[in-house]
Amino acid sequence: MLTDHAPVLDQTLVTSQRNAFTARIVLPCTRNALAQLSAWCHAVAGDNGLPARCAFRLELVLVEAVTNIVEHACADGAITVQLASKPGCVVVCVEDAERPFDPTAAPAHRQPASLEDATIGGLGIHLMRAYTQQLEYRRVDSKNQLWMTLPCDG
Repeated sequence: MLTDHAPVLDQTLVTSQRNAFTARIVLPCTRNALAQLSAWCHAVAGDNGLPARCAFRLELVLVEAVTNIVEHACADGAITVQLASKPGCVVVCVEDAERPFDPTAAPAHRQPASLEDATIGGLGIHLMRAYTQQLEYRRVDSKNQLWMTLPCDG
């Protein structure tokens, strides 16, 4: 959960910080978690009446964030995903207790000069930045928290 001492970029999105989440899932730190996450995203999108574009963005950014944790950080912990539906947007928090990693500090993606120079992969953080209004990392109580705000205007 959001703590009072954590930095906040947009106060209007977290006015009711405690108990503001409307959906939550705890995933194992395995590749099998990605299928569970996708099913959860579809259910949450339907339950909250999210427009198709918003639902697509939600699933994409969450799968990218959880994939990064599973592939690069997981030992045998869990990944918690929480969601709050707000007017015009969705706020999600992905939390894990693995080693610190701030994806917002990663360098911006550079377009390759040619198709021959292009490599497979490495676009996850770039896609998260492209599909979110706000992307914020926090380290709270020895846990990584990645906060993402996605526009849901239709």
